[in-house]
Amino acid sequence: MRASSLTADDLAAYLRIMPEDLDDAERLMLEGFLDAAKHYAESYTGLSMEELDRHPDITPAVCCLAGDFYTNRDMTPTIKSTVNRTVKSILDMYSVNLL
Repeated sequence: MRASSLTADDLAAYLRIMPEDLDDAERLMLEGFLDAAKHYAESYTGLSMEELDRHPDITPAVCCLAGDFYTNRDMTPTIKSTVNRTVKSILDMYSVNLL
């Protein structure tokens, strides 16, 4: 599976939520988290989604990140934030825009 083809149902399965238990608002929320995670991966690495799709390990990184967005959706942001180490280690392998 490619990161670009991930759906709200895929994320629900990853989060162990039964897709039939999702109402329209929850489905939209999961789609938003997936879109944000995909854009994060693109921005972080400097690669397009087509380029990211060439690497199968990007898909679990996007799921992990979207899952973090879902799990921590009600947290109050702090000045010092941490990036999920799993996501960071995978995305770092493909990052072309390091300074």
